[in-house]
Amino acid sequence: MATTAAAKRKPTPPLVPFRTHSPQPNASKDTPLTHVFFHQPTSTWTYLVVCPTTRKAAVIDSVLDFDPVTNTVSTETADGEVVKYWDSNEEPAVVLRGGETLRADVVIVADGVHSPARWLLTPHARKAAEKIPSGYSVHRSAISAEKLKADSRCSHLLDGTIRTWLGPDAHACTYPLDNGNGLAFTYTHRDDGSLASLDWRDKKPIAGMLKELQGWDPVLLAALSHFPSSLHWTIVDEKPEEEWISAGGRICFVGDSVHPMMPTAFQGGSQAIEDAAAIALCLALTGGRPDGVPLALETYEALRRPRIKEAQALGKLQQDLWHQYLPPPAARRRRLSRSSDSSTNAPGPSRPSLCPLTFALYDYDVENYVLEHFETFARAIDPDFVLKTSWREDAARKANIALD
Repeated sequence: MATTAAAKRKPTPPLVPFRTHSPQPNASKDTPLTHVFFHQPTSTWTYLVVCPTTRKAAVIDSVLDFDPVTNTVSTETADGEVVKYWDSNEEPAVVLRGGETLRADVVIVADGVHSPARWLLTPHARKAAEKIPSGYSVHRSAISAEKLKADSRCSHLLDGTIRTWLGPDAHACTYPLDNGNGLAFTYTHRDDGSLASLDWRDKKPIAGMLKELQGWDPVLLAALSHFPSSLHWTIVDEKPEEEWISAGGRICFVGDSVHPMMPTAFQGGSQAIEDAAAIALCLALTGGRPDGVPLALETYEALRRPRIKEAQALGKLQQDLWHQYLPPPAARRRRLSRSSDSSTNAPGPSRPSLCPLTFALYDYDVENYVLEHFETFARAIDPDFVLKTSWREDAARKANIALD
């Protein structure tokens, strides 16, 4: 079994970010050479195909697939892109760029913030969720840890601990990845909107951010100096979308595509996973049948909205607490001046705890919650609904939950 699994694993990027694939021995003299470049900062491949006879060349976009064994390229991955949705109350479908149509009883969409699927499904008269500028932006990036491991100033940041640094109206976090083989960071700060954008590909050199962080912890600066660039995004306060389910009742959104989280919520991925678990149980609790899909999705939305609003509110409050923890430089100077006056020895106001507020969300068990409350929420939508004992037992068994 181990040998089979290894054979299916995708090849890892080479240590040397350049190599050439020569034609097979029996190939004609006009068979082109393929030069492969791996760009570490963006983790993408680029192919330069050169004709040895004419010396003409072409650069092939990295969205194409390349098979180094046969020295051929294909559009298999690109052809899998969803370009259209069929919103049907009987059998929804997605259409792929390659022309294939995939039909199903239910379609779950998880394509992230600025979801293209929402516009494909409702291109006209769509009521978008309100986006309120927060006045902040976030830098974020991730790299492999080879250079960090060799840097004694910051190699301990790979020990599995998430660390947070606070500054005046700003904070930075580092996150070890892949058992210490990578490191990610975020830096959130006040921004008037002139530099950051809502473009999720808005990448900038790291030098500008490091200049803003002058005077911060040398350990943090040493680690960030190994990052060549970072994404720079505007942070907006977004309420959950008004529409989580398509008009046909069988296409549903989960995660950031329907309820984006602020970075300080630390809940983007977590809430998407909870969404998925809730949908799976809701489908099972309506009998796992095609005719139960519409009620299952409506009940999922009703069950999840309060939880999402709580997580979003905690994220906003967390940023406010951290960014107000340290006063601005001018206020600190005034405080120091007052403290040097022997006539004013009264203690200052106590500071809030640094423990992340979202820790309060960690004891929640979404599967138990759905099993306990599904029937109540479902009957509020359809008073004639009856939850069969066999459906509940089957759902609990699939979730590995013991019923009372």
